[in-house]
Amino acid sequence: MRSRILAFLIVCLGLATIASAQVKINELLAKNDNVNQDEDGNYGDWVELYNAGDATVDLTGMFLTDNFSDFTLFTFPPTTLDAGAFLLIWCDNTTDDPITSPDTLHAGFKLGAGGESVGLFYDNNGTITPVDTLTFGAQTADISLGRYPDGGDSWVTFSQPTPGATNVVAAGPLISTVARTPLFPEYTEASQLTAEVFTGSTNLVVQLNYKVDRGSWETIDMLDDGLNGDGAAGDDLYGASIPPHAKGSTIFWYIHASDGEPSESVYPVAAPGSPLSFRVTDWTPEQVVRLAVREPSGIAYNSTRGTLFTHNDENDANIFEINTSGEVIDSLMVGGFDYEGIAFNATYDTMFIALEADFQIEKRTLDGTLVQTIDVAHDPALTDGLEGIVVDHSSGHIFVLQEKNPSQLIELSAAGVELNRTNLNFSGDVSGMTMHPTWGTLFIVSDQGYSLNEVTTSGEFLRSWYIPLDQAEGVTFGADATTLYMVSDRGGSFYEFSFEAAAYIAPPTLLINEFIALNTACHADPDEATGGDPYDDWVEIYNPSAVEVDMAGMSFADINAIPHLIPTGFSETIVPAGGYVIVYFDNEPEQGPLHIPEKLTGGGDAIYLYDSQEGSVLIDSRVFTAQTDDISEGRYPDGADNWGFMIPTPGVANTALIVGIDDAINPLDFMLSDAFPNPFNPTTAIRFSLPMNSDVEIVIYDVVGRVVTELQNGYMQSGTYEALWSGQSSSGNMVPSGVYFYEMKAGSFRVVKKMTLLK
Repeated sequence: MRSRILAFLIVCLGLATIASAQVKINELLAKNDNVNQDEDGNYGDWVELYNAGDATVDLTGMFLTDNFSDFTLFTFPPTTLDAGAFLLIWCDNTTDDPITSPDTLHAGFKLGAGGESVGLFYDNNGTITPVDTLTFGAQTADISLGRYPDGGDSWVTFSQPTPGATNVVAAGPLISTVARTPLFPEYTEASQLTAEVFTGSTNLVVQLNYKVDRGSWETIDMLDDGLNGDGAAGDDLYGASIPPHAKGSTIFWYIHASDGEPSESVYPVAAPGSPLSFRVTDWTPEQVVRLAVREPSGIAYNSTRGTLFTHNDENDANIFEINTSGEVIDSLMVGGFDYEGIAFNATYDTMFIALEADFQIEKRTLDGTLVQTIDVAHDPALTDGLEGIVVDHSSGHIFVLQEKNPSQLIELSAAGVELNRTNLNFSGDVSGMTMHPTWGTLFIVSDQGYSLNEVTTSGEFLRSWYIPLDQAEGVTFGADATTLYMVSDRGGSFYEFSFEAAAYIAPPTLLINEFIALNTACHADPDEATGGDPYDDWVEIYNPSAVEVDMAGMSFADINAIPHLIPTGFSETIVPAGGYVIVYFDNEPEQGPLHIPEKLTGGGDAIYLYDSQEGSVLIDSRVFTAQTDDISEGRYPDGADNWGFMIPTPGVANTALIVGIDDAINPLDFMLSDAFPNPFNPTTAIRFSLPMNSDVEIVIYDVVGRVVTELQNGYMQSGTYEALWSGQSSSGNMVPSGVYFYEMKAGSFRVVKKMTLLK
């Protein structure tokens, strides 16, 4: 059939027409975290084609591939592209090519965010001939690479991708071809930023702005002098470096350019409110090996032989045994389908393989013989199936992951009977799993979240590490608990890490219970020097447990500050069982161990309590909006999830909540305040007022108008209220970074506002 289609194509257009057809690879996105979704709601890589000619082109039978030795990865079904039109192809490694309206095509490969080649080809009488090809370097999440103008010869980066539409750049000096290296910086490495910047005016100034975690913005001049990784002097390529920072640090950055026009522009265009970011890796690989296995999607340690099992994620999937240096030593050509995880059971010398699309688990002997197939219950509408799998050798229980929508941990008996199912709330996408050999906890990789996460066997999240892998798909411990192996399918690589973490210790139970950020005449600071203003901002810490807790070694921070350490050796830092301690945000640390060198902002701020100065574990936090003089905000009753305004009760139990505290905030009209903070991470507060009793609905939507979650839906008394959102969907899953809308409806009142989640 395909030969007849190609023959028809050749007759209709002629070889010269095909060869001269102005179909261009016009734009691509190699790491799509938040930009646009396919018809199933998935964020996949994509390539955009553009017909720059003046005649319709028939793409039927042409090829799109990222492997120039294999042109069959994607063959176009009956498809035409009109003159001046765009066509989006999802490069998401699906095995079918559904055509919806508008045309939505899915290719059997993924793009490599670390850089690779992609090409459009046709069959010229048995000779595969290129129509257009592109080789690109390392890419940044949600930043596309495209031609400007459409179909032209110049390639630029777009901080606002335009899938299926004309490529557009911001006004002012043109900032393009922005690059950051290395893609995964270590704590000893600076991050090099370069950008092509052009203006037709004079006095061009280019600056790199960055901040670390919750710190302040710092500015570095980007220079075109050939000395800052910017090529040659005077070539319009500007460069600057962000210095090394501690492991796990999050670096936010954007570029600002101005000229003598005067005009200015920023990159990305939503900066500084929505800058770009990256994290410094927690771990450095001991070795990285390019595997002779295309798209490895699972890995398991064979404790009997001291080797590893992996497999590939393809229509004809097979199992491979590799050594700890990443060399293939044996192959089992089992011809499976859509393998996405593998586990080894040392007790019975068997393997368990997770089949994504079919929601099945295969049990095979070490020679590849199929022994058993287990069906896993699932929603028939789901298109994202099973991923990682591991076997508990002590019980024989099987743990398997449902990838997303929602991400779930599923526990089965050795016979395949479902025992437990838990939604995972630390990531919207999970992809591989192993079990710690002595702790018995589960370690789960998230390919979209660049993270390794430890959870209990019941799915309770414990902690997380940032890992430098592109599309991590499998993880396993090695011969002991100090070695971890991982595989990534986009890079086709095998990694070895040294695992040095100690066993998880749960943080102490302490709660931010009450605070006041506008203290004019309420609760004087007993440590205030004579003649000073005694009315300082304060935070009440409550210990609901039955044992005392010492805050020494913990740290506090507000929304703009680094954590400040509580010193050791002071009895004042001990919070008695069931008791309280008052901490003062007064910028007077010389007054004692409970005085923080920051002040709270009455117009809105945040309070964070961490386990250490490094802030590796967040014990508790409170994000708040505008406050009222001498009115505190607290939990009611003590330790509860419900927050409200009250007459201050520092150091004793909180009393009943009050409403109608501030006419400026609670006018005789319905009111919906701006979310604060905005952008936010991890929590934002949405304050609203009701002048009368009313049915109230507050709903959060994503950028395509789908409901993410419902914060309020029901009858409420008049007053001022606050709703918190911590970036979770209605199913309990964490949503990705991006822009979201929140809508309030109360009677005839309806307002929609925008907020941005940054991770």
